[in-house]
Amino acid sequence: EIVDVDDHQLFAVLMAAAIHDYEHPGVNNGFCVKTRHPLAVKYNDSSVLEMHHVAASYALICAYDKSNFFSSAAESTYFSVREHVIGMVLSTDISRHFEELNKLKGRVATDHFLQDPDSLKQDKTLMLKLLVHSCDIANPAKTTALYLYWTDRVLQEYFVQGAREAEQGLPISMLMDRKTTNIAKCQVGFIDVLVLPLFDELRKVLPECRIPCQHLTRNQKFWSDRVEVMEQEMLGGTQRMPRFGKPK
Repeated sequence: EIVDVDDHQLFAVLMAAAIHDYEHPGVNNGFCVKTRHPLAVKYNDSSVLEMHHVAASYALICAYDKSNFFSSAAESTYFSVREHVIGMVLSTDISRHFEELNKLKGRVATDHFLQDPDSLKQDKTLMLKLLVHSCDIANPAKTTALYLYWTDRVLQEYFVQGAREAEQGLPISMLMDRKTTNIAKCQVGFIDVLVLPLFDELRKVLPECRIPCQHLTRNQKFWSDRVEVMEQEMLGGTQRMPRFGKPK
């Protein structure tokens, strides 16, 4: 209600969320670029995976007439939804994080965010992009048990990429070397630098975001209390993800 989206915008949000990682190869944009992956060549090294997620999803949808839910849509509806979907999926490229967050901070600091008719369309578009992006990086904004469940899987993907980089004689990407990554420290940084500032800004517009902010604060402390212990475990080669009950 606060953002006041229409049905087409709401559908675009749900679609963007559903397709935003379609056909993800398990490596990041940087890996695709430095290995000259065909997708990097195709998309000119720019938001490589995000471009592919959108393009491949639309290709799949349009490949079968019976399941193409756009086939009976008005042309204006199709292109309106498509514009929003493309913008939202591309906004999940982490390299765009600070640019988009700074835009939000600047707009929220005014007294007419989402109220001025002259900027309402741009304000809504910005909010929708950041809502999808916030969900994409929201693991630390979940309950601790659920957060740890997914963090373990994300880190395993990171470490596999790091191993592939080492095998190919490439510099190992930050936080992707199993031997030198203090898991607790990297998660504290992830929360402090990226996730909490975004959710804290969203909370100024959407008060219900206080709940994920509470989880973020709790999870930040969870990791902060373990930094020194996990540093010693890392140096000794015994570092493991902590256990915290069953995810619900």
